[in-house]
Amino acid sequence: MKMMSRTKTGLDLLQEVLDAYGGDRTRWPAHVRLELSQLLSVSPQARELLAGAQALDRLLDMAPAVPKEKIDALAQRILAQAARSPRVATSTGGPVQAARPAVPQWRRFSAGMAALAASLMIGVLAGQSSAIAPTVGEIADAAGLSTSADTQQFAHFDDTDPTVYEEAL
Repeated sequence: MKMMSRTKTGLDLLQEVLDAYGGDRTRWPAHVRLELSQLLSVSPQARELLAGAQALDRLLDMAPAVPKEKIDALAQRILAQAARSPRVATSTGGPVQAARPAVPQWRRFSAGMAALAASLMIGVLAGQSSAIAPTVGEIADAAGLSTSADTQQFAHFDDTDPTVYEEAL
């Protein structure tokens, strides 16, 4: 905790402790209580933060407790719903599993989108490879395009000489 206090101000540390443990200092770890006691004795802002946390604790203490019967009734409703949910036995004789929900329409295309993204990445990587430069030149010749521009510049998207792009276009 000493290392934490070196990187954070005392008020930041106090706020974290109040968020984690509340305004009751007996719930704070002993070393933190000791570390923050001096701050609380000299800082009005720290005392204000502590007072706010203690007020929140008092408010939460006024909330009514949920009776055990209501908690038990909720647990029974959950178990009953689980018993009514559809089950499918596996052909391997393994454990019973819940039925799979229908796949939404937009998810059916995810394999095609993944293949498209993979081909895009392969194209980008191949374009940046120096091994592909001769092939690009051959394709440019076959298509009747000018090969006077350096194909390596096209592959690396080098913006240092914009005239190369203008000549190619």
